[in-house]
Amino acid sequence: MARGCQQGGILSLLLWSLVVDELTDGLNENGCYTLRHADGIANLISRKFSNTLSELLQEALGTVITVM
Repeated sequence: MARGCQQGGILSLLLWSLVVDELTDGLNENGCYTLRHADGIANLISRKFSNTLSELLQEALGTVITVM
């Protein structure tokens, strides 16, 4: 295995929780509302102007890509 944790492994849930906790805290500080589920996240972003929404969404996606 080159990357990640084995499916169903003992440390998989712990490591996922550590990474996702830090990620969601960072996203929530930057104006996103981030929901966590067992094996994924969802970002909810709402703004009045589409260009502001687009910029915030691009920043959030960049953060997720960097962390994951």
